[in-house]
Amino acid sequence: SLEMIDFFLIFSGENENCEVATIQSIINYGLEREELRDEIYVQCVRQINKNPNQAHIDRIWLLLCLVVVAFPPGKSFFKYFVSFLKDHQYIADPTRQYVEWCLENCNHIQVVNFFSRKK
Repeated sequence: SLEMIDFFLIFSGENENCEVATIQSIINYGLEREELRDEIYVQCVRQINKNPNQAHIDRIWLLLCLVVVAFPPGKSFFKYFVSFLKDHQYIADPTRQYVEWCLENCNHIQVVNFFSRKK
């Protein structure tokens, strides 16, 4: 988990040379270790909230768009995450586009979960 936080610090920093490798590492952590998924979401939310650097915020939103497609937030974090997205829904572009992408994917997750419970 500490190694993952280091990846977030690298990713939100200025070093763009290792950006793709960092994104891959963060996504792989979530894919390989289900117990870290919510932590990845929480770290993204923390990096976005009250961050004075818009370039860093945009990079974290892009990461969050990839994360939400790679794996869903856990059941206990899902409602909080959707609420966080809705709170950011009316921010100017490009952030609004990132938020809409994440919300659409969360809506898809809800539909899939609904139908999988019906079986």
